[in-house]
Amino acid sequence: KKPAGARGAGSGGANKERAIETALLKTYAEQVHRFSEIVACDYSDATAVVGKLSDAVTRLAEYFGEDASRCQSDQMFANLRRFIDALRASKEKVFRQRRSAAQAEEKSKDRGDRGGSAGGAKDSKEGAGQLLRDHSSRLRAAVGGNSTSEDESESGDEDEYMASFTSPSARK
Repeated sequence: KKPAGARGAGSGGANKERAIETALLKTYAEQVHRFSEIVACDYSDATAVVGKLSDAVTRLAEYFGEDASRCQSDQMFANLRRFIDALRASKEKVFRQRRSAAQAEEKSKDRGDRGGSAGGAKDSKEGAGQLLRDHSSRLRAAVGGNSTSEDESESGDEDEYMASFTSPSARK
C-alpha cells in the first residue's frame, strides 16, 4: 500500500500534466487559428487573381473573334504562340533576303554594273513588296501548322488559314 502523502503527490502530478496539456492545446488552437486567418487572406487574394485572369482571357478571346464560352484558353494560347513563332520566322526570312539583296547589289556596283539611282530605289521597293506578297502564303501555311519550310510550294487556301485560328469546338 502507498502512504497517504504519496497519493496526494500523485494526483498533484496529474493536475500538472493536465494543466500542461491544456496550455499546449490552447497554444496549438491559437496557432491553428492564426494560420487559418492567413490562409483565408491568401485564398481570397488568389481567388481575386484567378477572377482577373479569367476576365482577361475572355476579353482576349473576344478580341480575336472567338466565342469565349467555347474557346479553351490553352488552345487559344497555342494558336497565338504558333502565330507569333511564324511571324518571327517570317521577319527573319525577310531580313535575310533583304540582306542578301543588299549584298548582291553591292557586288553589282563593285563590278561596275550601275543603273540609275532612282530606278534602283524603285526596284528595291517593288522587290520588298513582292517579297512580302510571295511570303504571305508560306506564313499562312506555317501558322496553320502545315509547313515551316521555305522551299515548299505556296498555299493560297484562305479558309484553311482562318480555320487554323479557331478552336476545335468552334469549328463544329
